[in-house]
Amino acid sequence: MADMQPGVEECLDYLQQNGYQIGLISNCGPDVPELWEEFPIRSYFEYTAFSPREKCLKPDERIYRICAKRLGVNLTECIYVADGGNSELSAALALGMKPILVEPDLNDVYDPDRIDVTEWIGSRINSFAELKNQIERISRDNTQLQL
Repeated sequence: MADMQPGVEECLDYLQQNGYQIGLISNCGPDVPELWEEFPIRSYFEYTAFSPREKCLKPDERIYRICAKRLGVNLTECIYVADGGNSELSAALALGMKPILVEPDLNDVYDPDRIDVTEWIGSRINSFAELKNQIERISRDNTQLQL
């Protein structure tokens, strides 16, 4: 099981305690949905859209739409937080979501040529500890945002 970035669980706890619905969209191998049951953070997520189960991959808009529909929200109500792989942030933005880049260490990823990282001009954070402030800023102008 991969190590979580510092602050992830605290951030998820804050979001849950403040009434945000939380979904997960993941391009992954066929074994991940089963392994997910062992992750300690799984209980924070109302819906998980795993690519093998949904039969589509990011940045295909269908996977974003599936997750939003299962959460019962419009895409325009969603904040999309990601590390910029697979052009996922650009796709989320094109669908009306509010994407936030979590800066990845490009020296420690399988796909270091991420255009959504190197050329991203939208919101960005360096760690999950910064996410609370970003979400509060975005939420001031919106009353029903989901993550």
